[in-house]
Amino acid sequence: MTAPTIPEACYKATTFERMCRFTYDAITAGREPSEIPADARATLKTMLRQNTPQAYWDGAVRLLLRDEPEVLT
Repeated sequence: MTAPTIPEACYKATTFERMCRFTYDAITAGREPSEIPADARATLKTMLRQNTPQAYWDGAVRLLLRDEPEVLT
């Protein structure tokens, strides 16, 4: 995955991994994954690209510092 910033690259990689897992879980449960309607994709993509990567990164850093504070030493 590539992206213009580290937070966005991390978010994209994690999202890709999660979507693969969700799809696998749905298929093994006998469910058919459903697509997001085409008319909603562009708006959703823009919103996610603008807001989510930094929020994801900030949360991941907070969890890392909480669970492994020695990373700062």
